[in-house]
Amino acid sequence: MKESVLARTVLSMLLAVGCSTLAYAQGMQPARFSCDDRPFPTEVQVLFDPKTAPDTTAGMKQRENEMNEVLLQCRKYALQTQTMVAFQRAELVERMRDDVLKESLNRINQKVWGDRPRPK
Repeated sequence: MKESVLARTVLSMLLAVGCSTLAYAQGMQPARFSCDDRPFPTEVQVLFDPKTAPDTTAGMKQRENEMNEVLLQCRKYALQTQTMVAFQRAELVERMRDDVLKESLNRINQKVWGDRPRPK
């Protein structure tokens, strides 16, 4: 099971790099931000701030899609440059995404259950 998930992830990253290279060759815009060791722009920082985690499933899904886009950009950058810094940045982005999703689930549960006892 894990091998197939890993294989799909690697394949999607390789395809993304290929598409990015093609887009660059065709003169299209590069990524909206850099995944090197520079700080993320404010909009990316807000995106990964657990304090701004959505409290609805629709909001959580939209936020997850936006965070996955940032993660994909970082992974593409790491593959293109083959630098350890970018790889570590991608891992950091993935951990931050997981924290925001956990916080969002907590907020959704709190909104749904309130003070009522939860099933075990």
